[in-house]
Amino acid sequence: MLIATIITAQKKVAVFNPKEDNTTGMSDIVREVFSTGLSNSDKYIPVERTMIDQVLKENKYQSSGMVDESKVSKLGKQMGADYVCVSIIKKMGNNYFVTAKLVDVTTATVILQKYVNTKNGKEDLFEKVEELSAKLFNRKSRTVKTNDSSKVKSGFVTIKTKFFGKPDFYLDDEKIENYAQGRMILSTNAIALRQYDKGFRLSKIGKIFLFIFSPVGIPLLIIGNKSINKSADTYNNSLRGLEKK
Repeated sequence: MLIATIITAQKKVAVFNPKEDNTTGMSDIVREVFSTGLSNSDKYIPVERTMIDQVLKENKYQSSGMVDESKVSKLGKQMGADYVCVSIIKKMGNNYFVTAKLVDVTTATVILQKYVNTKNGKEDLFEKVEELSAKLFNRKSRTVKTNDSSKVKSGFVTIKTKFFGKPDFYLDDEKIENYAQGRMILSTNAIALRQYDKGFRLSKIGKIFLFIFSPVGIPLLIIGNKSINKSADTYNNSLRGLEKK
């Protein structure tokens, strides 16, 4: 009974392709970040992409460029959604401005709107969109917290990425069987943990694109894996600094 109550309490959100004022080439990526954010939310669940495409095709619409609340709410109802997520990407010099809003399909009103700006162009675009997704969908932080860092094992970390499944953690060349324990070791260094989480998100999105045979997935996967490996270097360098003292 409790499980059924939780499931029915989650609201369905249809994520439309972002409107691009300038040709940024980031539309599909931003949409997937929002969809992934919804999947990790306790409050919302995403409407299947096939359902969105089917309704749009039947109504001879494209989801990109649609911002009119009355139109998107009408389509959202046909998709079985409670809300529709519409967004706009604007390129401003070398940086990006991304705004997104949730439209209630019953009242055709905007219930929430948020925006982010990048500071380093494409370098922090994914991080900023992830931040926007968390704000929009009221997602809880996935950061592992520990009140006593002395209880976390210490040693030099190696992280081995793989296409299927989560990366493997090694402590002083010994494999850590529990993934959460490996990530908790990194949590003692805030910068390393941020680098790891950013890389994990990017590689996950890259894999999604590769599964749908999109070449966009290759650079995302490469950047993501580099960030994961960099997190181990950051952690180990800080450990070497402590050993010298």
